[in-house]
Amino acid sequence: MLYVTTRSDRDAFTLYRAMTTDTAPDGGQYLPRQMPQFSAEDLDAASQRSFNENIAYVLCQLYGAELTGRDIELVIGKRSAHILDLDSRTMICEIWPGSDCTFDETVNRLFRLLVHEPDLRPGQWFVISVRIALLFAVYAQLMAQGAKMPLDIALPSMDFQTPMAAWYARSWGLPVGTIICACNENNAPWSLLHQGELRTDCAVRRTITAACDQAVPAGLERLISAVLGADEVKQYLSALDAGRLYSLEAAQRDMLRGGLSVAVISRRRLEFMIPNLYRSGCWQPDLYTAMAYAALADHRATTGETGKALIIAEENPLYSADILAKLLNIPADHLRRRLENM
Repeated sequence: MLYVTTRSDRDAFTLYRAMTTDTAPDGGQYLPRQMPQFSAEDLDAASQRSFNENIAYVLCQLYGAELTGRDIELVIGKRSAHILDLDSRTMICEIWPGSDCTFDETVNRLFRLLVHEPDLRPGQWFVISVRIALLFAVYAQLMAQGAKMPLDIALPSMDFQTPMAAWYARSWGLPVGTIICACNENNAPWSLLHQGELRTDCAVRRTITAACDQAVPAGLERLISAVLGADEVKQYLSALDAGRLYSLEAAQRDMLRGGLSVAVISRRRLEFMIPNLYRSGCWQPDLYTAMAYAALADHRATTGETGKALIIAEENPLYSADILAKLLNIPADHLRRRLENM
């Protein structure tokens, strides 16, 4: 498979380069020249396979490898998605149970399966592809359990590559409904998708949800490229270079928003919500999954939608125990013991 970039489809790059570097010589971000497509038959077959077999299937489609579910199991353990019904309309999907590693470590271990050079690290596209593979495996498991599709999904915005993984998966045929993402006080995704403009000269505000501390999230270029094309990317880059306001026509903004919803989740909102969730005893989220939960609630309040939705939890809350303990006003060691016994 050859790769092009978000800025041009004229030059093609090798699979190896797309896996091991973040950007091409033109500064663009890599994406497949020919996007994969999941047919109804592919999805039916996926529902018959194991979680790790479906991860292997997607990575093989993208990288021409010959991986099996056993190969995946050897590096990241025996995996499955742990589905928790929070209420009649909300499912939490924890993809970390049974794993001894963080999401970043999962990416690194899968990368080593395909690239055997210890000095190299996975590029942005490879990280996105792992998220696509995980989503494919999650939805296959849900389809096997008879879940009604398409299914909306809620997740944190991070650098907007996480929502773009869901966006690509949906465009390839995975039955993803509305993609609902949460940003923090650095609200560039919300500003662009809801107001049709983005200030490119803003300083980053430091928050407790540091992974979302992005003045101009890199993944927004992917969205603009995929929806509005390379010519509009040039306009976007021109605004970035000049440090001026980037703005869209109303029709362009509406195109970007197609099947996407963004909510701004502040620290104050988390300070109120997380203690309530932990006191209820029904669910103990990490910071970013809590953000996604709040974004889903906002989306429902705004749109009136009542369908079932899925919240993706990538990380064990143990990894954010120190910050969570401060929000809960309890000792961090006490919280860690509590989380370890979940």
